[in-house]
Amino acid sequence: MKSSIKNSIFFFIFLILISCKAPHTNPVEQKESKFDIKLESLTVDQLVNKGNSYFIAHNYRIAKTYYNAALKKNYELPQAHFNLGLIYDNRYDFDKAINEYRIAISEKPDYLKAHLNLAVILGNKKRYKEGMKEIEIVLKVQPDNLKALYNRALIFHKTQSPAAMRAWKYYIEKAKDDPSQIQYLNKAILYLQYLEDEKG
Repeated sequence: MKSSIKNSIFFFIFLILISCKAPHTNPVEQKESKFDIKLESLTVDQLVNKGNSYFIAHNYRIAKTYYNAALKKNYELPQAHFNLGLIYDNRYDFDKAINEYRIAISEKPDYLKAHLNLAVILGNKKRYKEGMKEIEIVLKVQPDNLKALYNRALIFHKTQSPAAMRAWKYYIEKAKDDPSQIQYLNKAILYLQYLEDEKG
């Protein structure tokens, strides 16, 4: 009987000790905390460079983390905003992409890549007037920019502008010897053929 009572007491004490034991730290939270400390210790340039490295490697989730950390320290970083725009663009989150491209442009008005990427999204969202405005900004500086010429012709085509046929011919002439344009060149030829068939 005494032995049974003694065992019960020991078991009870054992339960109390277990319940009082400090809880384990979540290893995921611990890892995230260390990562946050690491981000805080880096300079803006280091954060952007790290973000660029992950961006080039197509690891957009981590790249985004570094860019956002850099922007917390210095919001005026056109390249970081532009690359965030590309990340959102690739994820089909076009409203956020538009916002990032616009911020990049506001900080660097001659950021032609941002103007052009913004134009493409606006065109795809049927905001043709806004898209054409961005394209014209690019063409004033780079009159032979093939991506701008293609998207200008595409907007003319989608809005049934009489200028569409001329725009397609001009793009085709400029792009015909550029191997990087084969995919778009084939589309342009089909669009032009359609317009010529319509015209009769």
